Amino acid sequence: IADSGVHGSTREAVGGLRRRYENDPDNIGPRINRLGTLTQNAITALDQADAPALGAAMNEAHTVLAELSLSLPVLDDLAETARAAGALGAKLTGGGLGGCVIALVTGEPAARRVRAALERAGAPATWNYRMRISEVDE
Repeated sequence: IADSGVHGSTREAVGGLRRRYENDPDNIGPRINRLGTLTQNAITALDQADAPALGAAMNEAHTVLAELSLSLPVLDDLAETARAAGALGAKLTGGGLGGCVIALVTGEPAARRVRAALERAGAPATWNYRMRISEVDE
């Protein structure tokens, strides 16, 4: 996880998206629906412990979020830096318009490599989090 150093406002992000949707539902609606599909793809990838599929869903979700004007150049740069350093996927997290980027890697060497690249790219703070997949009762 890499902090962009930009404080995001979920209220501003959601309000702006709502206004864009109201003004252009034919353009914005399909993108919002695509995010729903990508979320389902991510859930399936987690259920199947399929890290490459999860990474692909993350990458596409970031692209769609950028198309919805919820990303910023610094978030795009951090996501691309993580991918270039070997992350399977990277996307903004939270409401957008600032905040953090989350990247998916497999193994400690890749985590160290991606974290170092994000720090070199100017992320003011980074964290590694080991993800464990377990069964959840619905």
